[in-house]
Amino acid sequence: PSNTRQASVRQRLNEAHQAGRLFKRRVRMPTLALGLSLMLSGVPLALGLSFTSDSLPTDVAVTLAASFLVIPGLLFLLLSLFPTDTRSVYFSGLTAMIVCFTFALLYALKASLEAMLLGFGESCPSRYLGVVPCWFTRFLVASRCVYGAICAGAGVRLLRFWLLSEPSARSRINFLWKSTRQTFAGLLALNVCFMVVAASSGIVGRAFTTVSPVSPARGIWTTWLVRDAWQAVFVLLLHLPSFRTTVQSYLTRRGEVMMAAAGVSSLLEDRDVSAVLTMASELFRSITLDKLSLEALSSSEPDASLYALSEPCAFGDVHVFVSHSWSD
Repeated sequence: PSNTRQASVRQRLNEAHQAGRLFKRRVRMPTLALGLSLMLSGVPLALGLSFTSDSLPTDVAVTLAASFLVIPGLLFLLLSLFPTDTRSVYFSGLTAMIVCFTFALLYALKASLEAMLLGFGESCPSRYLGVVPCWFTRFLVASRCVYGAICAGAGVRLLRFWLLSEPSARSRINFLWKSTRQTFAGLLALNVCFMVVAASSGIVGRAFTTVSPVSPARGIWTTWLVRDAWQAVFVLLLHLPSFRTTVQSYLTRRGEVMMAAAGVSSLLEDRDVSAVLTMASELFRSITLDKLSLEALSSSEPDASLYALSEPCAFGDVHVFVSHSWSD
């Protein structure tokens, strides 16, 4: 009977391992690759254009690259991450960190270019907005400095959490989602404030009532409005409690069964199933029900003292499994 049970466990481990690899190959890796591809194409494009050209089409291209390549890429990246793949989680966090610092540099560059046009009179020329009040040009420079500070702050938070501590993969994923929500909510709030000030001062209205249908100011304001609308959708999705779980449940297709298989697969990695089974049989322990108390199960925090109540046992001798991590 013992050999039969071990053979059954070995077969189940093999099946779970194969199912986990299939899930990773068909679902997680394509989603992760798509996210990284969008991000790593959008960031160099935005940065390269900013350093090589200073024109309205360039600024429009930079804004669109950031909005429609980097943001969707980041969303796909976040949705592809599961606690069972520690390496993907770790390097995805590093990628997000690099993106944050890159855009901080980009906003600093944009602020410096606008600052060069500042004057001391009532009106100042702007790169694409025409002649505007000098106070508004200063407000534009200050806004872009704040944009850069928000991105740099997000990068610093990721740097501290990733490199100065040793959190679990689940903690890293939760921190990534939280940091992304906070960063883009801050950027969106600043964008809305900027547009309200511009609209209330009449600057946006003048751009859209000008005689020329190809006004540079009209083009950049339209681009910024499209950017803000898309960013608002992104922030809304990030703050919907059910969005993350709904999409990830759809990706896993078979829910808990597939996730369990992915978890077993990540534990096995490239180890031989027989070796894992031997190790598991040596470490397998149980605790009799008469030794359990309500206090022992009242908290989901790990309690090393419970180990002393357990004893070694063979596969098949345990009748019930009770999760101590019920907070999950």
